[in-house]
This record gives sequence, structure tokens and C-alpha cells, in this order.
Amino acid sequence: MTKPKPGMAFQGMVALIEKAMQQAEGVTIESPGFVLDSGGERREHDVLIRRKVGLHEIVTAVECRDKSRKLGLNDLEAFARKCERTGVDHRVMVSARGFCKSALRAAPAERIQCLSLQQVAGFDWLGTSAMIETRRNFTKIDAQVFAKTKIVEPFELYGSDGSVVTPQVLVNVANKAMSENDLPEPFGREEPGNLHVKWQGTDCHVVDANGERHDVDYVVIDAVVEITDTPKPFKLHTYEGDHGRVEIMSSTLDIEGKESEMVMVRNAEGLVSFVIAPK
Repeated sequence: MTKPKPGMAFQGMVALIEKAMQQAEGVTIESPGFVLDSGGERREHDVLIRRKVGLHEIVTAVECRDKSRKLGLNDLEAFARKCERTGVDHRVMVSARGFCKSALRAAPAERIQCLSLQQVAGFDWLGTSAMIETRRNFTKIDAQVFAKTKIVEPFELYGSDGSVVTPQVLVNVANKAMSENDLPEPFGREEPGNLHVKWQGTDCHVVDANGERHDVDYVVIDAVVEITDTPKPFKLHTYEGDHGRVEIMSSTLDIEGKESEMVMVRNAEGLVSFVIAPK
């Protein structure tokens, strides 16, 4: 397995924060992002934010530096020279350790906005240190089909769109039923829970062993489900600069079997936005 490049996790976090903050029509965020420089060469920026304004596109380049030191004047000037060649409209540098005074003094002249993304211990408004990830594991799922006409087994069940109803489709229906109905606690937690779902209004049909089609009145789904609750600790950061300060909570979650990163951003007015993306 290829090891990720140093700083990629930091860069990915910055990209997700920007996605959470920039949820507006006409805005796209790329990480990494590529543009042609003044010499026609393809150049890479850590994060590119593209905004459509009328017939024009405004491009912001973000440089992400996860260094063990503050960023200095040389770092700032190197990024400025790169941006001059790539012709981006706005320039942003994000540091994990802040900036030296000389860099901050030079930033306005270089048209660079300096931001710091730093980990913190907690926020006074946050009353918990973790969120609970609930997972439902269906160890068994069966379906009984009911129709007005006699069905000769074996048969195949089809949905309203003409596709085969797979076990995963039945799991999705069972999951939806669990979410919409209050189940007795601790259902499925201390021991496996038995679930009985009547699936009506499906517009399903079957094709039986004789090749005959039968319209389905309803389907009864019987399932056995085990539920686990796992605390997922928050990682807490501040993202601040001359624009102000926002507070960030992030956590790694399992969503439909895929490891994903959730980032929630709270601005100075207390408004919260979030984004979830595969890792």
C-alpha cells in the first residue's frame, strides 16, 4: 500500500472545512487542484476554490503547510511567486503552527490571507467529547411474497424499476422501517432482535418458474439484526485569521461500510454547517 505524502491529512482536512463553509451554488472545491501557469505548464495547488460569478470564474488557491514550525517570510514569498505564475485571483496560506511576524507583515503586500488550523482541547459550548455511531448488522433477512395469483417456485422478485430486488434492497427497507418506528429498548443490543416488516405499495412483481408474471400485493420481510453503539471521539480545531475564527469538530465514521470523515464547522454567529466525505 502506498504511504500518503506528508501533510496530506492536513490538506484533506482543510479541503473538507472549505467544503463545509462554501456550500453555495456555483462553488467547486478541488484537492489537489490543477491550473496552467503563464508558461503553459500544468501546476498543482493543494486546494482550489472556484466560484462562478456571472460569466466569470474566480479562483482561490490554498497552500496547506503542516510544519513543526511557524511559517516564515520565505514560505510566504515562494507561494506568492507560484500564484503569480498560475494567475489565481486569491491566495490563502494555512499553517498548523501559525506564522512569524515577518510573514504576517508581508502578507498584505503579497495579497495572501494567512490562516491557522490548530488543534484545541475543547469548546465551552460543546457538552460532549464524542458522538455515538450506531451500526445495524443484519445477520439474516428473508422475504415472503403475497399475490392474488398462485406463484410457482422458484421465482425472481423485481422492483418498480424492473431491477431484481436484492438482499441489500430488503436491508434498506428494513433499515427505513426501524428508523420510522419506535422500537423497544434495548432492541438488538443485548441480544439479536427479530424484525417483522410489511412492505406495501411496492409496485413489485415476480416472474415464477413457468415464466409467468404476477403482480405483488405486499412483501413481508423477516430479519435478525444486531445493533452496536460505538463512541467516536471528536477532533477539535480552530480555523482563524484576519477573517475571524471558526470552530471545527471532526470525526471518522463508518457509512455503509466505507470509512468517511465528517467535519462540522461553527462560525462566529453560531451557525453550523457540515460535510461528509469518504477518506
